[in-house]
Amino acid sequence: MSDSAGKEIKSVLIDFPFDVPTFATVSLRERWEKLLTKVDVKEKFNNITVMSSDVEKSISDLKEKLFIIFSDWIVDDWTVEKIAEFEWPVLKADDVVFFENGNGLLPIVLAGENTLASLAKWTEWEHSDNIAGLVDYAKQNGSFSVSVKKLDNSFSARIYDKKSSVAAEWDLLKFLQFRPGGLVAKYLNRPFSIRMTRRIIKFKFVTPNFVTIADFFIGLFGLSLFLIPSYWAAVIGAVIMHFNSIVDGVDGEVARLRHQSSKIGANLDSFSDETLGALLYVVTGYHIMIMGGPGWWPYGSEWFFYIGLFTGIISYTYAMVNFHSRRKKGGIGFYYWWDLNKPVKVLSRKPTLMFYLKRLLWRDSILFIFMLVTIFNVQEYFLMFSFVPAAVNALLMFIHIFIIRAEW
Repeated sequence: MSDSAGKEIKSVLIDFPFDVPTFATVSLRERWEKLLTKVDVKEKFNNITVMSSDVEKSISDLKEKLFIIFSDWIVDDWTVEKIAEFEWPVLKADDVVFFENGNGLLPIVLAGENTLASLAKWTEWEHSDNIAGLVDYAKQNGSFSVSVKKLDNSFSARIYDKKSSVAAEWDLLKFLQFRPGGLVAKYLNRPFSIRMTRRIIKFKFVTPNFVTIADFFIGLFGLSLFLIPSYWAAVIGAVIMHFNSIVDGVDGEVARLRHQSSKIGANLDSFSDETLGALLYVVTGYHIMIMGGPGWWPYGSEWFFYIGLFTGIISYTYAMVNFHSRRKKGGIGFYYWWDLNKPVKVLSRKPTLMFYLKRLLWRDSILFIFMLVTIFNVQEYFLMFSFVPAAVNALLMFIHIFIIRAEW
């Protein structure tokens, strides 16, 4: 094993001299290079890009194992993560490992350091559709071990013209519909969001941050309708807020298709969601107040505004405290119950019943429930129910900050 084993993943991205169409307005080479930079793995990629005509010169003298990638293919992030986390660490010096899913071979090959001189002599590197030929060539060489491993729940597609690129965009979006999330997100919101993404992804100016900002103003417009003393204005506002929840998935889908995710984008998305979420409770309380409140409530209807204001302020403060503290101490209170201290990819590999039950109270589900309670004109129950965790969160923050005086 090389000294770099366990420290980094040495990868070679094979580029081709012929014209390959873009994928979601991004060149495949650029997309792969972004993926290898951003993919969430412990051992980071150290990638070099070589032309297919230079493969022999580039790898024949290397003395370290390689993660070889054919660049005119699309593969989902999690497939790269799984190979990097579970297959790369156990790769031996005399191993060559190929991978396949239900659609055939994947464009990723793991090669041990003792196999590179022989693999480099393969004369068909420039023929990108001949991965099967590389398998046959490797098997004919008796000096190393060759295996083909099956990967379930993975996506791959080869891009060879504009038509195949458009088809791959849609197929990947359908695959992304079932990424980790709640039942409302998977089966109600994403069937709409992926179709929206399919229509707008051809416009290069539509970036994830552009979608996030536009969606923020959609949410503000929906919330503003609750300032009107009208049942129908509230219903329209609630429907718009659910539409906001649908569009909220589009920025992530654009980012995944183009690999345009960034810390700034993630922070912007969190700020937008938490701000709208906090304002939701405030305008709900205000709307109940100006509509007179329910007949069963023995106090003045202005108390609903106070409850909504308290719930909104605590919700936003709690979100900001955890947003700050999770980067240092791991978060406080319900943060652990929501499993927000655990990587999504870890939770998604073996989702349990509790995983889905917890996500019934995530933003997408809450906005769907809010739309229903607004239609049935029972927002007061939604607000009272939301007040309880807000009060608990307020107590947790008080204990954490003023009594324990823990760092955060």
